[in-house]
Amino acid sequence: MRLVSLIAGLIALAFLSFHTVRTAVPLIESDLKVRAEQALLQAMIPFADVQIDGRDAILSGQAPNEAAKAKAIKLVGEVWGIASVTDRMSLALPPPPAVIEKPEAVGPSAASDAPPPTPLPAPEAALGAADGSSDYALQALFRAGTVTLSGAVPTPEEQAALLAYAREIFGDAKIIDQLAVREGMPDGAWPDVARLALKELAILTSGEMTLRGRVLMLKGAAAQPEEREAVRVAFDELPAIYSGSIDIAVAGGLQGDDALTIGGGPRGAAARACQERFDAVLASHQIRFAAGRAQIDAESVKLIGDLAVIAKDCPDARITIAGHTDSTSRLEVNERLSRQRAAAVRDALVAKGVPANRLSTEGHGPSRPIASNATEEGRARNRRIEFVVR
Repeated sequence: MRLVSLIAGLIALAFLSFHTVRTAVPLIESDLKVRAEQALLQAMIPFADVQIDGRDAILSGQAPNEAAKAKAIKLVGEVWGIASVTDRMSLALPPPPAVIEKPEAVGPSAASDAPPPTPLPAPEAALGAADGSSDYALQALFRAGTVTLSGAVPTPEEQAALLAYAREIFGDAKIIDQLAVREGMPDGAWPDVARLALKELAILTSGEMTLRGRVLMLKGAAAQPEEREAVRVAFDELPAIYSGSIDIAVAGGLQGDDALTIGGGPRGAAARACQERFDAVLASHQIRFAAGRAQIDAESVKLIGDLAVIAKDCPDARITIAGHTDSTSRLEVNERLSRQRAAAVRDALVAKGVPANRLSTEGHGPSRPIASNATEEGRARNRRIEFVVR
């Protein structure tokens, strides 16, 4: 009888151990995946996808170069608990070599007299120019009830506001703060784009977001096709100078072939061209006001006329006029002044024939600096009016 009881106990123990292992393995794999993705995100490596099989990591995706690929493998391999890393990443195709035609020599001195060919810009430099401050990046990773925010924010106040917003929209999810305050924000619309990106990430069951310069990428999984469509519609509201890509898998659907790039097409191109014209004018000329007031200075009247011409040349564009100040006065005074100055510019444009229903205004006070307020030069840059085309 005791032998029978002993055998029954051993069978029960074996069954319990087997059940525990089967239950624990998915939890271990999920934990390893989250920590590996957090390591990649913290190192600003958005291209690598991680899958876990037991304690082995499998990396896929398209790396920009061998060095980035090796860095991703090393980071994941250093995650505690991962036994090995299998590399299935591919390399991005290099740009075709430039063909520079050598001028045909005419006479013995032609070769020495000809100017040397202008070197072509490196692909990285061209990308930075197109994206606008492409090294200024914000990342968010949403996995297993945890949201990790990392990368750059312009001010401590914006860091606190972004974290508060994340807690609001992600509900019970745990928020991990790995943000760092850093100058170099591309423009005053950047915080709005960051919030839009977080809001759309919260719709998904899991995913990751990268806002690098003026390029927004969102990748993840949605429970329903309607959720994916909601994200696409929201991305259509990006400012014209921003572009976005969406790669969202729907339960039972495809992922790779469904990837969408936002900001293309004739209308998007026209809006971007309009934004670039505004940016070019305002890069060399600022709208000036009387000190501490919303009265436009007489020397800026011609500039207002130039901006009105651009606005009328873009009849389909919706334009937001955003006012910004430095931080030298009280917050409430600066916020009110920034709103009043934006409204003054709107009224001046309407007086020049721009339809009022295409113009809206915002005032952000000192909350969105593009330079340090510790110097006069920086404060002068922060006192500005921005035009955001949508």
